[in-house]
Amino acid sequence: ALAAGLGRVDASLGTPHPPAMVGFDTTPDFAWLTIGAGPEPFFLLLAALIIDALLGLVLRKPRRLFDRIAARSITEVVRRLGRADRTPATLLIRGLILSLAILVTGAAIGGFVTWGAAAIPFGWAVSLAVLLVVVDQRAIFGALGHSIVVPPAEADGGVRQAVESAALRYAEGVVALAFWFALLGLPGLVIYRLLLIAALVFDRPGGDDRGLGFVPLRLHEAVAWIPLRLAALLLALAAAFTPGAAMAAAMAAMLGHSPGRRLRSAAWPVAAIAGALGVALTGPRHLDGPDRGVTPWIEPAGGRNQVTAADARRCFYLLVVACVLNALVVLLVAMVELTGAV
Repeated sequence: ALAAGLGRVDASLGTPHPPAMVGFDTTPDFAWLTIGAGPEPFFLLLAALIIDALLGLVLRKPRRLFDRIAARSITEVVRRLGRADRTPATLLIRGLILSLAILVTGAAIGGFVTWGAAAIPFGWAVSLAVLLVVVDQRAIFGALGHSIVVPPAEADGGVRQAVESAALRYAEGVVALAFWFALLGLPGLVIYRLLLIAALVFDRPGGDDRGLGFVPLRLHEAVAWIPLRLAALLLALAAAFTPGAAMAAAMAAMLGHSPGRRLRSAAWPVAAIAGALGVALTGPRHLDGPDRGVTPWIEPAGGRNQVTAADARRCFYLLVVACVLNALVVLLVAMVELTGAV
């Protein structure tokens, strides 16, 4: 009765009660306009990672089409700009122009998609499609697929290359792309993918990695400096949750890898895998060409020289955990962004 009387007094005075709890509303809103507006960008990235984990094989053809078009376009430009009669100074200047063209092209593609997605209803689906085409998480495990069941007599060399490739694919194709999407959105995502493709064009056998390719390779190394080290940290942390892997050894190998490499950022994730599994790896062979001597080995303390199918299976599980950790980091950033925007 007293509470009812107080309620009538408050109503007569026109003073409403303050809400019982202050915070953002977590009740899902299924209104048409709300769904059309789409989720926050980081939740969109998280959705892309989850969809890729479930349906990555279905998205293989669109991804390969994007990479083929980009690689052919860059290769054709390189062929026209890097003729044999050009002087080293001319090649260096043209490499700088090529790098600027890649930056402008990536920014234009990403900016156009961002602008178009914001201008149309359900445009977030277009952004999600771009994320699914560019981010390639399932390719990590495709590189390890055959190595897991390879006979012992055929192990070592092929399995070693598969483990090295999987580590780089995780660092370059997942963590680095997520990092630049977090900083610059879709333009950063597309720019990094194009720089990666350009680096692969110049680093392959016969590529001009000192003249025309000098600036693109150094630019790729610069933009990969932070994310590849973050990827190595995630791999080392994943070793703590993977049976048969050692986190301390991964950290030691990651911090003490050979300083003789020309592109040292790419050696970090490979060194983390080598230490976690306790095996010797050489890393990406294009980092040190035949005219630069033998590629230095990444040999963790007490590591084995032979890499077996059992090591490939442990690497598979470790990379699954690392992908989960990467998704959790994205989720954490998304929640911080959401609470800051409310």
